[in-house]
Amino acid sequence: MEGFLARVYEGRGSGIAAFKALGVSSVLGSGGFASKSSYFKIPLAKPRECRVDVGILSVGVTAPPTVRVPFRWRLELEGLTISREAKPQFTVHLEDSLFHRIVFDVRPVLASKGESVAVDSYTLKAVYDSAHPVVVRDISLFKVYSKPRLEHSATYMTGALILEPGDSYTLTLSPAEAVGGDRVLTLTLITPSPRVTLNVESGEDLVEVSGQGFKVVELQPQQPGDVRVTIDYPKPEISIYPRKAVVTNVALIENKAPIPPLNIYPEKVEVEGGKLRVKLSLANEGREVAEDVHVILRHSMINLKEARLGSLEPGELVDVTLEADASKLPAKTQRLLVLVTWSKDGIASSKTTVINVR
Repeated sequence: MEGFLARVYEGRGSGIAAFKALGVSSVLGSGGFASKSSYFKIPLAKPRECRVDVGILSVGVTAPPTVRVPFRWRLELEGLTISREAKPQFTVHLEDSLFHRIVFDVRPVLASKGESVAVDSYTLKAVYDSAHPVVVRDISLFKVYSKPRLEHSATYMTGALILEPGDSYTLTLSPAEAVGGDRVLTLTLITPSPRVTLNVESGEDLVEVSGQGFKVVELQPQQPGDVRVTIDYPKPEISIYPRKAVVTNVALIENKAPIPPLNIYPEKVEVEGGKLRVKLSLANEGREVAEDVHVILRHSMINLKEARLGSLEPGELVDVTLEADASKLPAKTQRLLVLVTWSKDGIASSKTTVINVR
């Protein structure tokens, strides 16, 4: 293995922690298929009357070995220049290029909009004018924003860690004291080939990552204390090229917010005539309206079916049926996930439950 992940934030306190990662694959440069500038929208909301306390932007770039660093570019976040040179903090060798990771403290930029302004997304612009193109591979944003009655506990790591066939990497996160909310563990990876499969495991959660490109893996480790996550890269049955996968981010976030609790009650799973049918109930057991309720039936990282329910009133119970094509599932599938997301006054929450198929 080559490279490492650095712990750039670890803390517990007031406010909500949030993380978003995008795979983009945008070629920057002059001539050919390259473009001198590109715009990227990062959909990470901030409710009104919130103060931004932490903002960390992390950008992954691949470049030919002939492109020396730092190279000249201009990076703007929300119209404000944050860099005129690319100065990577992390660099690893891929088969035919270098992977650079560049990390910025962008709290002053995010905070410049003021507490009274609600934000749905942030815009990043990259400008690079050179005959030797580079590729922006992924963009990640981690932030903490404060508002009364909110608490968080979070650990965020970023960097570049290379895994090759046969490698196994285990990371133990020792988060700050729990705050009493649901924990979400997010990992991001870049995989090199359609023939690659990696396994990400934490406790009883196991996600199979297959295919080529940028991948986001979400797990929900609810056991107290340390969180242990293992990434296995089994050797493919045939020789592949390129072979190197890159782990780019790990974020463990637990938030506690005064938003209505939703509970999931699985009722029945049916497989008939090539159709998979999952029946469940959702109950708003709080005293406030749950807004933007979204239900997703998921296998590994693939969304099989989605349903948007709008709002659930306090005490309301709704029945939901999710129907998917059973032929899209591997024959040995035994477990599926149901992910429910909702919000209150712009503050998001989520819950996941396991569905046994057989």
